[in-house]
Amino acid sequence: MSSYEIPAVARCPASPTRQRLGLSTRWISTLTLLGMLLLWWSVTASEMIEPLFLPSPAAVLQKGWLLATQGYMDATLWQHLAASHSRIGLALLFAVLFAIPVGVAMAAGGIGGGWSPHPSPLPEGEGADHRDPQHRDSLLAPSPSG
Repeated sequence: MSSYEIPAVARCPASPTRQRLGLSTRWISTLTLLGMLLLWWSVTASEMIEPLFLPSPAAVLQKGWLLATQGYMDATLWQHLAASHSRIGLALLFAVLFAIPVGVAMAAGGIGGGWSPHPSPLPEGEGADHRDPQHRDSLLAPSPSG
């Protein structure tokens, strides 16, 4: 087998409990979601927590519908989302335009002299600076024996 081939991985048999119940991942996810909604509804219906701190699912859906249809502070939900996404995109653009040239300059030794916060794995003196012309020439020069 070459290094480019991926070995076949044997599938693990399902756990005995899962085999017995015949539950797929989709059913488990659905039951979990329904259980969480039922718990949320029961806690808010019993008024164990004030609605100010934990509103009911119906109140959340009602406010969400109002936000989607009427908007908030004279703007629709979609306008708020577009403004947020444009800010995120602009910040990403500035970060890329600034960070990539600075990173390349640092790697080339133009900014910070190639300084790194990580310690060198080589002992002092064994890892001569590759930017030093004498060291670079000594690496390129033919050895005296051959």
